[in-house]
Amino acid sequence: MMRKNKDLIIKIEKASFNSRFYDLYQRYVNVKHADGDMFPPSIEQYKTFLLSPWADSIFISSYLGKKLVSVAVTDRLKDGLSAIYTFYDPYEAKRSLGTFNILNQVEMASELSLNYLYLGYWIANNQKMHYKINFKPLELFVNSEWTRIEKL
Repeated sequence: MMRKNKDLIIKIEKASFNSRFYDLYQRYVNVKHADGDMFPPSIEQYKTFLLSPWADSIFISSYLGKKLVSVAVTDRLKDGLSAIYTFYDPYEAKRSLGTFNILNQVEMASELSLNYLYLGYWIANNQKMHYKINFKPLELFVNSEWTRIEKL
């Protein structure tokens, strides 16, 4: 995965609104979420969803030359990173940019001596969240307790 994306340049950028980020977000939502409640994308939705004034958010951006191909919206916490949302060029499917960004965030957490990458809520019956079970070990919060899962 990392090998097929070795030509990408990774930049840590301030979580912000600009046409470069919004154009990619809009393209992603139009292709990947045209069947959901994120569609159609709007500037207000982008700002409300991805730009939180109370969080320590960054954009981990990937570039192919000067072309922006992915953004991993990430919050910094005391003990880890929280993967808030990732959007990427849907026409670069061969790169597996969603998985690439998770692996990149894992690497970044390790470099920062942080123990966790939080992938957020997982709804077992939601096909679009199924990718989360590919990253082990998992910790699930069930019946008010954290349970470590090695295999599903």
